Amino acid sequence: MSIYSSSSYIPVSKRITDPIKLEEYRAKRRAYQKIVRDRDKQKTRDTSKASYERNKESRLNSRRLRHQMSPWHTMLQTAKRTARNNKLPFDLTAEYLESIYPADNKCPVFGFEMEISKQGESRDKSPSLDKIVPEMGYVIGNVTIVSLKANRMKNNGTLEDLKKVLEYYSIITS
Repeated sequence: MSIYSSSSYIPVSKRITDPIKLEEYRAKRRAYQKIVRDRDKQKTRDTSKASYERNKESRLNSRRLRHQMSPWHTMLQTAKRTARNNKLPFDLTAEYLESIYPADNKCPVFGFEMEISKQGESRDKSPSLDKIVPEMGYVIGNVTIVSLKANRMKNNGTLEDLKKVLEYYSIITS
């Protein structure tokens, strides 16, 4: 039977009535706890590192598979991190991203079939989350999914900027 389950157990801090002795006891206890914590930190660190190395490939494979099966999760996490770093509003969900993904899997701008690339790769035909009005952030109604090529071309330019580029190249190529 544990001493803690006994009804007659009184904690040390209640048994010591002298405030100076109580403070000495607490100081010794804190010092002991720090020693144990520091010792266990290294043990935990070693165990975690070994577990990380043992399961590294499996974790990467499951992440790649999830990305291939459902790119919204990756888009959502990337958008959330970008919004936090740039102090932008964010209220998207994976369900919302899935609902706005083009049903025919074609880029709405260029019309070619989008290809979900391996995680970490960037390709022109990869789907990309685009903020329609960048200052409004990643909020429902202000994002669309287009190809990375279309998103990069738009970048931070306004509609007027894109029209000027179109006019200029229309003139010089005619």
